[in-house]
Amino acid sequence: MRMWENHRVLGIALILALAGCGAEVPAPFPELAPKPEPYHPTSGSGNAFDFYVRAAQGVATLGPAFTAPVTFSAGQRERIIVQLLPDKKLVLQGSAYPCTFEFQPHRPFENPPYRQGWRMLGRAMAWQIQDSIEHGKLDQAITGVILATRFGFDLSTGDAADSTLGLIIVDTARQAIAPYLGRLNSGQLHILNLGLQGALSRFGDPNEMFEHEHLNMTQAVQSLQDHFRDNTLKQLSDQVGVVGQEPFKKLAELYGQDSRKRLEFFQELLGASAEELAWLKEVAPLPAISRSTVPSPEYPKAKRWRGFVKLFFNSARPVLGMRDATVARSRLLCLQIELLSRQKLGQPLPRDMNAFSPQIRMDPFSGKPFMYHRTDGNFSVYSVGENGADDMGATDESFSSPDLRLEAR
Repeated sequence: MRMWENHRVLGIALILALAGCGAEVPAPFPELAPKPEPYHPTSGSGNAFDFYVRAAQGVATLGPAFTAPVTFSAGQRERIIVQLLPDKKLVLQGSAYPCTFEFQPHRPFENPPYRQGWRMLGRAMAWQIQDSIEHGKLDQAITGVILATRFGFDLSTGDAADSTLGLIIVDTARQAIAPYLGRLNSGQLHILNLGLQGALSRFGDPNEMFEHEHLNMTQAVQSLQDHFRDNTLKQLSDQVGVVGQEPFKKLAELYGQDSRKRLEFFQELLGASAEELAWLKEVAPLPAISRSTVPSPEYPKAKRWRGFVKLFFNSARPVLGMRDATVARSRLLCLQIELLSRQKLGQPLPRDMNAFSPQIRMDPFSGKPFMYHRTDGNFSVYSVGENGADDMGATDESFSSPDLRLEAR
């Protein structure tokens, strides 16, 4: 029996228990997800997350005029870097501790309180790395890359949006330093490599992110049920745009129908969220090229709730591909550093990937070691990318296809 069917059966049992043997009484809507509570960071907790929250709170005090813009002039960037120094210091202090993401779920279209601050901190870190490189302050740039990578990977165990933000922070820092590895001496390369591998070791289990995203899914079902109960569906449907109106129309058809059909709707939708979670957990450990062998959940077209699965339950799927690409390039950066360091020290290049730690030599796309070639003292290392085939390092302007490479010319 499918998970959404299990939830339907439980819903019917609840109605029968409430109604007894007499005439049907309107069944009350059960609580499907508890109301989210705000998180309050603790000073001196030894959890990096508390430092990150306090840093985001510091950014928030600067107001929306500071955090809302999408583009920034050079002068604005300089001022932001200076103004965020105390908050960046908190992130630096926190990154010395392990990070447990104290996740608080949220309803659809609600903005979690800390994400905007984290986004601004990530931007400021990237700008400072770029400025440091431009002015020849390479040691400072290295410190910035390591901090941004640790911070970004720590955020990756939130929900899908937190994870996306964290991966972007990691990617931006890597993209800033990768073209300039040749400027670093062997000692600087060694420090950068140690810091990056330490940051990679903090990269969280995707199942934690999936569990958090599932909490958001249950909040979405609860919100939908609340709006249906209060006859305020339009407040929610107005936020999804024209394309997402059809599921709301089908849900509105349940007004005036018996309690069983209404309760079945929300119980089955809740079951579909559990099925999505189970599928994500099944495919995540697989190499990227093998995930298509596991069929994704499918739901009967006749089900009124089917459209809400697409609206509210699909946020985590794209993050899987982002994780693959970010992890692959972060490992490739470590490999590039080690190989470049050997060249600078006049040491012979290794024969194959077995010379490197398993933590950095495995390609998440293939589940096998990265592709590696050496010729006349030069080397090439890359991922097979999404197609799973070795195209001899050929790639496009985004360094993504057909083979995935580190972003450096």
